[in-house]
Amino acid sequence: MLYNISMKEYIWLFVVIFIFHDMEEIVGMKLFFEKNKELLQKKASFLAKRYGSYTTAGFSLGVYEELVFFMLISGLAFWTDVHFFKFMWLGTFIGVAAHFFVHIVSCIVLRKYIPSLITSIICLPVSVCIILKAFVWMCWFSPLTFSLTQAVAAIALSLVLCILNFGVAHKLIAWFSNKSVD
Repeated sequence: MLYNISMKEYIWLFVVIFIFHDMEEIVGMKLFFEKNKELLQKKASFLAKRYGSYTTAGFSLGVYEELVFFMLISGLAFWTDVHFFKFMWLGTFIGVAAHFFVHIVSCIVLRKYIPSLITSIICLPVSVCIILKAFVWMCWFSPLTFSLTQAVAAIALSLVLCILNFGVAHKLIAWFSNKSVD
């Protein structure tokens, strides 16, 4: 039952879900862009321009950087009793769940399987369930040592950090892709 489960039991599931999803992306990304250049040029030229020159090694480095960031946020939420960090974890998880949704929509727009679709379909409902359970636990079953303003600020801050981190990861991917050859 929900009230017998602490939020700590959910924290590391976020990292596992991220790894599970991104492994599909790493394995299939380069081949997908090579085989679908014309389709991407026609329907999503910005994707072809941005991701077309990425190497698997470069993409893996970007995923690794994101993983370190997500592990840091998860570690702060797990090893401290600071509710602000728990809400930051929640906001970060919301950002990654939104990322799954974007992959599903991208597949619909392209009318083609894209690497990450299968794990997005699997991970999105699981993530939403965990996010809702964690939110309920934090709001109703934890000691109320935070305000709604603090919770919203932590979630908003983590979403901004996710976006900034995504940018850092893509700069690393581009830099390393220019240095390496698949």
